Amino acid sequence: MRKRILIGVPVGLILFLLVVAMLPGDFRIQRSIIVDTDMEHAFQQANDFHKSNIWNPWMNFDPKIKITYEGPTAGVGATTTWEGNTEVGAGKMTIEYSTPNALVRIQEQYTKPFKAMSTHEFTFRPQGGGTAVNWVIAGKMPFVPKVVNVFVGINRMVGSGMEKGLAQLKQIVEKSL
Repeated sequence: MRKRILIGVPVGLILFLLVVAMLPGDFRIQRSIIVDTDMEHAFQQANDFHKSNIWNPWMNFDPKIKITYEGPTAGVGATTTWEGNTEVGAGKMTIEYSTPNALVRIQEQYTKPFKAMSTHEFTFRPQGGGTAVNWVIAGKMPFVPKVVNVFVGINRMVGSGMEKGLAQLKQIVEKSL
């Protein structure tokens, strides 16, 4: 019995790791919200890291987070870097494409707790008397996040943060009117 356990556990672990290694490495998570404001005001929230870091849900996980800004205040080339606790990690985001009142595309590079890259894309379109804000995060998952995805589900984990961020964006924009 003991011999079976000593053999079975490592074999099971190896099989699990092989299955995880063969899982798709790409992910795409999307969330949307309707904001009672014009597209310009909604767009400004995503096109300026000084504004978006206020409603970015992950920046709130560490009250001592260190955030720096480089380049233009808003639009293409605007950059923010952060270094925080283990929940926040460290990384850099740069706006790589911006079409006024329509689209903001951000390249994100994580350096801690693991190296990873993803793209954030915000699109804005008229919806009734307000603006539909759509947020997509897409990228490749390194091995460790794939393991986490098996147990937690990246869509649920990251998606819930996106929902919280969009709700905070809505609250900020609608309160300022």
